[in-house]
Amino acid sequence: MSDDGPGTREVAYRLFAAEFDDASLSYSESDEERAPNYVVTPTGARVNRLFTAGVLTEVERVNDETRRGRVVDPSGAFVTYAGQYQPEAQTFLERAEPPAFVALTGKARTFEPEDSDRVFTSVRPESLNEVDADTRDRWVVSAAEATLDRLAVFAKALDADLRGDDLRAALEAGGAPAPLAAGVPKAIDHYGTTAAYAEAVRRLAVDALEVIAGDRDEVRALDLAPDEGGDTAIGPLPETDVTVAEPAATAEAGGPPDEDAGSEPEPSAEETHTDPTAESGPAAESEPTAESEPTAESEPTAETDSTAATTDDAGGPPTDETVESASASTAEPESIGGTDDPDEPTD
Repeated sequence: MSDDGPGTREVAYRLFAAEFDDASLSYSESDEERAPNYVVTPTGARVNRLFTAGVLTEVERVNDETRRGRVVDPSGAFVTYAGQYQPEAQTFLERAEPPAFVALTGKARTFEPEDSDRVFTSVRPESLNEVDADTRDRWVVSAAEATLDRLAVFAKALDADLRGDDLRAALEAGGAPAPLAAGVPKAIDHYGTTAAYAEAVRRLAVDALEVIAGDRDEVRALDLAPDEGGDTAIGPLPETDVTVAEPAATAEAGGPPDEDAGSEPEPSAEETHTDPTAESGPAAESEPTAESEPTAESEPTAETDSTAATTDDAGGPPTDETVESASASTAEPESIGGTDDPDEPTD
């Protein structure tokens, strides 16, 4: 699935609430009316749409037309607002009885109040449905794998000397998906993301896997700001074929060098249409149904959102030493997704 222009449906990414909550950068790459708006997270996820599964812990009536829901994953909470342009999600929130396992697909948004210098994130719902604990557990595993795969590329970019457009071109030439190649340089420039923050996010992802495996009660808090902590060794990450191709290397790959010894080789970055796979959310024709309705007694707390159930996706107890061998073939939640509302305001 490509996202190279307006009118193309964006991938629904999977990322943890704690990192999404740290996001403060949003932008559009075009002035066209329906050009997508992106939220860029501190480790370089460029998100227009996202998919999450967690526990709906509370619903608040904001006004006569708007409902606010809080969906918790092992790391924190996503906030979603449903109003007149999201009638199905609005009705779902009105009738929901928290706590309940839910799946949420929607548009990533940021908002900065006039009287505050803090940027808040939220999700404008496209679909909101009740699911079961297994679906939530599979989402946690897939979100952890997507996070670790992204960090493997981000760590290479952080070690490179290139920044900005040069880094984007080098990542694309080195095989990075176009959205990630665009997001990573913007994240480094905007947040000044440190290796210490990247390591904290890596640890969060591993902790989440251990929660699902039953080896940990809760995820350790992501208590660093993106620009805090300085240089720290980043722990084990999955192998990646993506490289940061230096400008000279990409120029040589494109053809014989210029005979003029006084000229500098120009970097070449071929546009890639490779879509992220670990982070992409499935599109579906039907809505998921709950196989077993959770009760208040069996729900994980909002603070930890953990479950004693161990799914096939989680496998054995994941540790830092086994992250590199994590399977990328995680089972996807069945029939979860959403379609754009044609009556909804443009992005």
